[in-house]
Amino acid sequence: IFELKVENQVKKIVIFGAGNIGRSFVAQLFSKAGYEIVFVEIDSVIVDALNKYHRYRIEVRDIHSETIWVENVRGINSRNSDMVKLEVSNSDIISTSVGSKTLPNLYKDIAVGIMLRKKSGIKKPLNIIICENLRNAKIEFCNGLRKYLPSDFPEDEMPGLIETSIGKMVPIMKEEDKKNDTLLIYAESFNTLILDKNGFKGELPDISGLDMKNNMKAYVDRKLFIHNLGHAVTSYLGFIVNPKLKYIREAVDIPEIEHTARAAMWESGLSLIKEYPQEFNKSNQEEHIED
Repeated sequence: IFELKVENQVKKIVIFGAGNIGRSFVAQLFSKAGYEIVFVEIDSVIVDALNKYHRYRIEVRDIHSETIWVENVRGINSRNSDMVKLEVSNSDIISTSVGSKTLPNLYKDIAVGIMLRKKSGIKKPLNIIICENLRNAKIEFCNGLRKYLPSDFPEDEMPGLIETSIGKMVPIMKEEDKKNDTLLIYAESFNTLILDKNGFKGELPDISGLDMKNNMKAYVDRKLFIHNLGHAVTSYLGFIVNPKLKYIREAVDIPEIEHTARAAMWESGLSLIKEYPQEFNKSNQEEHIED
């Protein structure tokens, strides 16, 4: 079952998680670059739809609307462990977007896939893009893989582990829209994936929309302590002022909340300037906070 056929073919990315970030963001970027997209997903309805249509639609709901078709896709049920390992073993790159609590469920299949890759003689380094809201994701992922790899597994044959900063927002979809099109997904127009340049092994992927940084820790902290903080403060204060509020925009429309949320974000913004003076200054922090 694990016999590998290495041929000249389209590059392939295996994406764990066919949810909001996997479908609206990562797959879209790599599909545009000509990659085959293989989703590993536990929802059998989504897997069946991927394998029936081999494409899906993204509706950009922003100031400027747009329809994007993501082509050349297929799905594998994550319960089909043997097939998952095989796909991992001969992939060009891997990505995860399953949530930090689900990550431990992936390590065994990925580790076995890495060993199959080694056994088959594939020399090209494997890279894993970790699209999770997780600080020190590289360390956690490495420790997780090591549990299932031989104790003497060579360090230089470990995959490249790439941390990211995910700023993509996916608007809420109506249940009616989901029923009409299982694979349809909404997205905002923001389409830049910030990721750790130094995490890659071998050749860097030439993908439009990948913004590679040398000091990734700075950008992970900026995402958590400005972007996420801003949403959290706005939500907490909005609930205190009026528990019936549903959307962030409704809370931001209240001047006192907007002022306080912005002030909280600047507390972090100024701290991050002191922590990472080579990366941040008042000008680029203001641009990020206002965005």
